[in-house]
Amino acid sequence: MLYLCHVDDSSDGKQEEYTIACSLTCSLEGWTDANIRWESELRRNPRIGYFHTKECSSLTGEFQQFRDNAKWPKPSGSEAANTKKERLMEIMRESEVQVFAIAVDLPGYNRVKAAYPESMGTFGNGPFEAAFQSLLYESGKQMERETEDGVIGFVCDEHNNAVEHANLYVQFKKKNPITAKRLVGIGMFDDKHLPSLQMADLAANMLNKIFRANPVADKLPGPFPEFGERLWKIARFTESYALEILEGNGVKIKSNDDGISEIRRTDEQSPQSSAQRNQSQAGSGKGSKEAEEI
Repeated sequence: MLYLCHVDDSSDGKQEEYTIACSLTCSLEGWTDANIRWESELRRNPRIGYFHTKECSSLTGEFQQFRDNAKWPKPSGSEAANTKKERLMEIMRESEVQVFAIAVDLPGYNRVKAAYPESMGTFGNGPFEAAFQSLLYESGKQMERETEDGVIGFVCDEHNNAVEHANLYVQFKKKNPITAKRLVGIGMFDDKHLPSLQMADLAANMLNKIFRANPVADKLPGPFPEFGERLWKIARFTESYALEILEGNGVKIKSNDDGISEIRRTDEQSPQSSAQRNQSQAGSGKGSKEAEEI
């Protein structure tokens, strides 16, 4: 059975505290129903052509119409925009999608990067790529745990980094042969024309608000009623998690007297060769360890 996972990202405004990779996963049948309901709400008066969270918050783009003081005296314009967003959130809550997010603790990530620059290729070219690879891993493992023959494809927004993400996906599959059996493709689309990606944009924004109020390094309080029963897991990519991945890739980690971890590679094997011999989830940003669940 084929499932589709729609991916979006978000971060704090200065990109100093966290970055988030968010995915919404559902069967083809479930997505068909959710997309039909979403498009119906878009056409409902006051009509908008598509939904972007930033445009809703700033009353720009499709939400520019709510700045017309003749039609929408303050604060009715903002209220109408928020009502439209809430109706779309309700469609997500009533759908069959499962929301998963992995948040990278940027201060912890940067500490590892500063201490072990030669090893950071394990995580890709930056924190979002690290989160994206963990998302690929977790999605594949979810298929193994919860379905007999389920496979999953990925859908991302068409943007400047789309090609890089597609290449990262291909490399991840090569280096993670076990998980790769459940991963069957990746595609890029303009989210203005795909309701399910608009839904992922909304979910990423909702998660951003959660992490804005709660540091990634700490346990989140929960529960989160804004997601209803749709929230499957929120995981954290912390400093300790990054070090465990490196260790799983054949890197010896030793703490010195100052409490700063020190990496020493063995001469006998590289992380990639070790991973290939053991067929473990290694090399491209994921060890055999699952993300730290919140």
